[in-house]
Amino acid sequence: MTTITNRLLAAYRVTIPARAALAEVAWPEIPSLLRALGCEQSPENAAVIAAGIGDGSTRALVAL
Repeated sequence: MTTITNRLLAAYRVTIPARAALAEVAWPEIPSLLRALGCEQSPENAAVIAAGIGDGSTRALVAL
């Protein structure tokens, strides 16, 4: 069982609002926006980004 610490609570307080904000992003529109900005993505990478807030889309966007 995980011990609840102040550090864990602080991380939880940051993570929950961040996930809520990311859920509001129009993910399917991002690949076309990136294309318009000159950041063409591979079809595989664009599909990952369009899929939503998973780890893959986050890594793909950070890599830009």
